[in-house]
Amino acid sequence: MSERKLELERIVVVEECPKCGVMLKRKFSEGDYVGMPGGTCRFCGSRMYVKMIYKEHG
Repeated sequence: MSERKLELERIVVVEECPKCGVMLKRKFSEGDYVGMPGGTCRFCGSRMYVKMIYKEHG
């Protein structure tokens, strides 16, 4: 596996629902950015948005 692929696997995206405040963590995908519209909240049905992107260590 390439070093770049290993790096991308450790990058995490957190999406937040502005209506109910639920936060979900997922793997980073090329093109993700903070503020980007995300998926649909499974609790209230609102659109979620990317709140943060970070690299996990370990």
